[in-house]
Amino acid sequence: MTAKNAVEIVSVGVMAVAMCAILWTRRERGIGWRVIQFTAVSLALPTILILSLEGSISSEVTGTLLGAIVGYFFSRDGKDDLSGNKKEKDDSQVRFSK
Repeated sequence: MTAKNAVEIVSVGVMAVAMCAILWTRRERGIGWRVIQFTAVSLALPTILILSLEGSISSEVTGTLLGAIVGYFFSRDGKDDLSGNKKEKDDSQVRFSK
């Protein structure tokens, strides 16, 4: 097994563990927008890594995608002010049924 294959296997494992952890920890509290953002990033980063290692996307595309993901992850949706106080109540929680 080469180092590239090991990195790809670990990346797939990270995606699976992240999804299981998110679903397990949020089953009672619901899923908010930050959890959705974390889910998107935890799935997109390993996918981009695998595609880049396989040569399916160029280094320019890899840099562009990573920059877009970092911008998306650190973006604010306008409901928090700079002090961290909520401006309005956020009722956008998704609940799992038992």
